[in-house]
Amino acid sequence: MYLQPPGVEETKIDRRHVLSTGEGGKIVIDAKLFAFWKFAIGKDLSTILVEYTAQEVNQNEVRAGLSCLVEAGLLLREQDRQPENSEMVSGPLVSIIIVAHNSQEWLTECLDSIGQQTYQPIEILLVDNGSDDGTGTWISSAYPQVKYHRLMTSVSFSKAINIGVEKS
Repeated sequence: MYLQPPGVEETKIDRRHVLSTGEGGKIVIDAKLFAFWKFAIGKDLSTILVEYTAQEVNQNEVRAGLSCLVEAGLLLREQDRQPENSEMVSGPLVSIIIVAHNSQEWLTECLDSIGQQTYQPIEILLVDNGSDDGTGTWISSAYPQVKYHRLMTSVSFSKAINIGVEKS
């Protein structure tokens, strides 16, 4: 089932349809896509494929439209929702070793995702494979729980992983 994500609201600006995102952004969409978005909320894929394709839109266009709306954060697949009250699971220490080189761009999403896990205890070790973008300073201020090990020169991925295993 497709759902309206929290924080996504519909408004109009200069008679154009605007959807706000959960993060506070605004996306202007045309009337056809807006109508499709409204139609999809509360329905499952099979229902949408049967009922919306009757409006002279083929199934590939329907699937593509749904994918775009989900990717933009304007629709949520029910199976993508996080359980609201996930219980913490505990066991032996799990070490997560991340090898990065000038990777601040994707590290935020990666580390935030790890932080949402329900398993404990977790140790995160970032092996900085010779970055020159200030990764160490950024990690220590933004993610102080992450153990940081800097390599002065770049090495192979497997060697960096092995160094991370030694340091964990």
